[in-house]
Amino acid sequence: MGVKFADFISDPAVCRAAEEYWRQLFAKLPCRPLEHGWTQWGTTTYLDETGGNIFAAQHDEARRGIVIVMCREIDTRTQVVSWTGWFGGDADDPESIAYIKINLVHTDATESIALALLTHFVCGQASLGEMDALIHEMGVDEEPV
Repeated sequence: MGVKFADFISDPAVCRAAEEYWRQLFAKLPCRPLEHGWTQWGTTTYLDETGGNIFAAQHDEARRGIVIVMCREIDTRTQVVSWTGWFGGDADDPESIAYIKINLVHTDATESIALALLTHFVCGQASLGEMDALIHEMGVDEEPV
């Protein structure tokens, strides 16, 4: 299982390449989200010695967002941990955004899992409850051991 963009924490050029790679993956989802109201969410990648946010996007009108976090390591079977939540308040707050966050060690296998989750949430407009069920079904709701 080869790790993609393995030096993303220590090499700014690799980090920028990873950011662009995830932007392109997101743009190429079946529903072409960047052509239909989704925009990049924030402009600064946050990294520390364990990893960090590599790509985020939001759809203001739909009040939805996604965050991809690349990690140096995740101590789970799948190397992916995902969850849903509300940013900026709760469901009753008209300014809040329902989001899915996907933390992963970037490999071909984890990329496939992330793309499946993103497709359901972004293109299929799955609810947070539906996403929680899918996350559990895929086994990516595991807490690191």
